Amino acid sequence: MVRPCYVPRMSLAFPSRGFFGREVTIDIAGIRRGRRVVLWDDLDHYAYDWQDWTRPGDIIAVSRNGGWIRIAPFFEQWAIVAENFFREAHPRLRAKPHFHPFAFVGDALTCGDRRVLLGDIAHVEIAAIGRDVMVVVHERNVGEWMQADVPQIASFWLWIEELAARGVTIRSTLPMHLPNIPVTRDENIPNARVV
Repeated sequence: MVRPCYVPRMSLAFPSRGFFGREVTIDIAGIRRGRRVVLWDDLDHYAYDWQDWTRPGDIIAVSRNGGWIRIAPFFEQWAIVAENFFREAHPRLRAKPHFHPFAFVGDALTCGDRRVLLGDIAHVEIAAIGRDVMVVVHERNVGEWMQADVPQIASFWLWIEELAARGVTIRSTLPMHLPNIPVTRDENIPNARVV
């Protein structure tokens, strides 16, 4: 019998944008930037700091002890860096999801003291006003139920994946910078492109 062999993933090191740009490394153990380290096993959540829809957002990995690392790759490297981060982070975060200010309680989505049944959600829209990126949850036959800025939602892309897995339609009016998640194109919006 031939036993499968395990080949560990190679590390991905890339320069980061910013005033004190330092190399960031994503590997099998976690994320490193200079002396800062967030181990995968200590990852609590991440923030997707998407302030301008015309370019990809930064990923801020937050550990359980409050430490954090900003992952801010240059545009040309964003897709590969994001793919590597999400591939390692999402399976770990699914075990104990943290989507503040939202939460899943049974068959409902909550935000603070507000609650909507998942079956009553018409769709969740990723949109922009000016350059600011936001999410709008639309309740069926009512309209807007809740809106939030993307950076305010913990583990944003995992939250979007979880909504889609629970049968909620996700729409985007934005033409770029969406990781490989199940998002439908809004046919009423010209030039909308979803990856």
